[in-house]
Amino acid sequence: MYSAAISADSSDRFSGYMANIFTAEDDELITAAGLYTTDNNAEYEISVYTQLKDEDNPVSGVKSTTTYGSERYAGYHTIELDEAVPVRKGEKFAVVARLTNPEYFCPIPAEASVILCENRFPSNVSDISKSKIEQCTSAGESFISYNGTKWTDTKGMVIENAYENILFPNTNIKYYIGNVCLKAFSSKPDTVFFDPPNENVKLGTEVKLSTYSDGIIRYTTDGSIPDKDSPVYSSPVKIEKDTVITAALFSDSVSSEPVSVCYKQDSSVLTSLTVNNSPVTVFSDGQSVNKLKAYVTDTKDYACISPVSTGKISINSMEIVSGHSTEKTELKPGDNIFRIVCSEEGKKSTEYELNIFKSYACVDYHSETILFDEEYASVTAGDGHSFRNGDSVSGYLGETLTVVHEGNTYSLNVAGRPDLNALLERLSIQYGAESLSQIFNVSGDMYFSFSPDMSDPHSINERMTTVLSENYFKIYPDYDKDLYFQTAASDTAPQSNIFHISIPERRNVKDDDVKITLDDENSVSVTIENAVSKGAVYKMEIKNSASNQYSTYIPLTTNFKNDTVTIENLIPGKTYSLYIQYRSSVDAFCSYVKEFTVDIPGENEICTFNYEKECIIFDDSVYQGVSEDGREIKCYDVITEFIGTDITLTDSKGEKITVHIPERPAAPETEADLLNGRLTGTFDSNISFLRKRYSNNYYYTASSARNLSDSNGIIWFEKMYASSITGGDTLLFFYNATDEAFASEKCLVIVPKAEVISRKAIQVLNYTDSSVSLRAGDGLEYGIRGEFYQSFSWQDNPVFTGLKSDTTYIVAVRFRSTPEKASSTYTCQLVTTLKNEYIPGDMNDDEKITLNDIVILKRFMLSDLKTDAQQKRAADCNGDGTVNIIDYLRLCRSIL
Repeated sequence: MYSAAISADSSDRFSGYMANIFTAEDDELITAAGLYTTDNNAEYEISVYTQLKDEDNPVSGVKSTTTYGSERYAGYHTIELDEAVPVRKGEKFAVVARLTNPEYFCPIPAEASVILCENRFPSNVSDISKSKIEQCTSAGESFISYNGTKWTDTKGMVIENAYENILFPNTNIKYYIGNVCLKAFSSKPDTVFFDPPNENVKLGTEVKLSTYSDGIIRYTTDGSIPDKDSPVYSSPVKIEKDTVITAALFSDSVSSEPVSVCYKQDSSVLTSLTVNNSPVTVFSDGQSVNKLKAYVTDTKDYACISPVSTGKISINSMEIVSGHSTEKTELKPGDNIFRIVCSEEGKKSTEYELNIFKSYACVDYHSETILFDEEYASVTAGDGHSFRNGDSVSGYLGETLTVVHEGNTYSLNVAGRPDLNALLERLSIQYGAESLSQIFNVSGDMYFSFSPDMSDPHSINERMTTVLSENYFKIYPDYDKDLYFQTAASDTAPQSNIFHISIPERRNVKDDDVKITLDDENSVSVTIENAVSKGAVYKMEIKNSASNQYSTYIPLTTNFKNDTVTIENLIPGKTYSLYIQYRSSVDAFCSYVKEFTVDIPGENEICTFNYEKECIIFDDSVYQGVSEDGREIKCYDVITEFIGTDITLTDSKGEKITVHIPERPAAPETEADLLNGRLTGTFDSNISFLRKRYSNNYYYTASSARNLSDSNGIIWFEKMYASSITGGDTLLFFYNATDEAFASEKCLVIVPKAEVISRKAIQVLNYTDSSVSLRAGDGLEYGIRGEFYQSFSWQDNPVFTGLKSDTTYIVAVRFRSTPEKASSTYTCQLVTTLKNEYIPGDMNDDEKITLNDIVILKRFMLSDLKTDAQQKRAADCNGDGTVNIIDYLRLCRSIL
């Protein structure tokens, strides 16, 4: 399985070549190739090169007939070659494939360790490590190429790509490449192939014979070895009975090694069988078992039989649908015989004898008694105890009893009592979730009780809770002290022993554990001096306030001793209740809630506001608050909908005080500037925004506008798209609340949708050691950046100049913005400028001039080869700016 799809070169990312060099293990024929395609309707060209002259060049040998085709769906394919290619034992040969994708980049499948770097934080997103790739890849095995002549060994290859996602523009992917995924399949030259190859077939099956070598196939159907007088194969052989076909390839009266397949009429058989939902063995050592045995030793006096087969099934001459159960069939004590027949067209019918033995005595595990007919049978234990019908077997659980019926002796195994201690040996208390694990992992019905004798049982389902997608048993430390568990009896086993567990008590918060310091008339500091590892939670309210509900807390960070938290916005002159509770830990429940009384000094203000939380603060034990529309208002109530209105506070004497809730400030002014790709205005740290996805109906948590703006306080559309904001989203900008004012009104901006540009819009026409030229297009603008964390520099000219040599750049295109439409998304690719130094005529960049370079230059001049910029430069051997016959002759003279 490939772990990465790659491109051989950035100039054409839809097409590429791959090759593997193999060593023949014997004289054989290469008959097929196995490869993956990474796009639907991908096209392939497959060739085999033998007699390789250069083991670092997979096309340096004799080329076979090319096999062309396409695959409708992406995935793995085994492709038969149009022409089998002979190879000699020990010979090195290459399988070369060109793959072309119609829609998606990266046609070449390869083993690779894929490292995703988001904002320079690396993460392996493949199933194979970089070190594993290095260990399993050898030089001279796998190659990739842009044009089929200039090959790169994948050993040690690293490919780096820009990650084309407008949400993560500063992201890149590194591929540490191993071998390409390309296999070769071979056969002996004179082998005769049988289709189908399996021996058990339906009558009427036609067997086809084939071979890859020249000659004629002769065959026999009587088990004899074919000779020159045997029939010549010309059409499929039809199997009408059990037949042995022996075939050999004849050439000049010399035969190959004969191959025989004994075709037998297949049988219609059961694939599975259950009796009362218990499986019955129908196969043994791969063979069908015709005499089947099932046992019913419980109190059931019936059987439901469920057979499965590919053909028709009948039980006692009654047809049964495969996979379905019969109606309840009455059983008598002893043997109960059923005839099962499986039949299927073209196959032999198979008859089974199913013997369901109903025990003459059985155990009722619910009452733990034995049941049998004393007139015809007797039951004794190993210690000689003789049972009467209905006697208790509690003292004989787990033992084997002897049943005698009409002179015949049978054994009756009595199930032992389930050991709940062993079944729950891994049970643990989950202190954070206040629950028990493992309880629901035990099969059968289970009950719990508060009494050692299980006198008040309750189903454990009454306490079922879910923790991390698993079912746990909920416990209540204030209520549960000792819990007892027991599984109920079933038809096949008695009830279990009783399992007991003690539930620890909660801890207490001590007076000396908490240090409270008055900072001023509006705040206090709280230090948990004996804080446990998980810290504590707290809540602070006016004492005796009607709104006291200390069951809800605000987290207090006290993971270490002496951590301190400050509580602000308190009313001077009031008495508060501070409720503190230790959080749970790995070995203790959360503590009981402890109340501390705190007196705040200073004069009592009648009414104040918390502008950040938009709530009102007054003593609701003294005053009753009412809004203009008559609704009651309590201390700490959120008053968002009452901002800008009056409320009335009435004391116990009926005296009323009117309090005005201040208005909101005006919203910041901004709108979308499509032409310049930004929002108008500037944004500082006092401005925040809410975001709502165009596909959702709710707003996300407010964020600072500085997260979107640059150092000058400007918000560009490009940065918005990179911050998970998409076209169509709604943004609400507002001034943050201060100590003296509520948050402002909100200014609504709908993010313009960016047109999605096609990946095919970008095409590198040429690149040198100092420039890159892109294909021009109507309405396009062109960007470039040198590092992944930099921003694109956009221009109208598709040619970038003044670049560094042998340096990788990211180039991009997008549709230019207008007053009516924002700029589009961009598509990009990597380009590495050429080196300053090169060897004229070195067409395959191997830093030497050989005959291979002459062949490549000739193909280039005949327009038979697609070259890259580096090869075009190397082809100009005399440096006159054109490639012609003079360059070819000059290259030939330099070698010859």
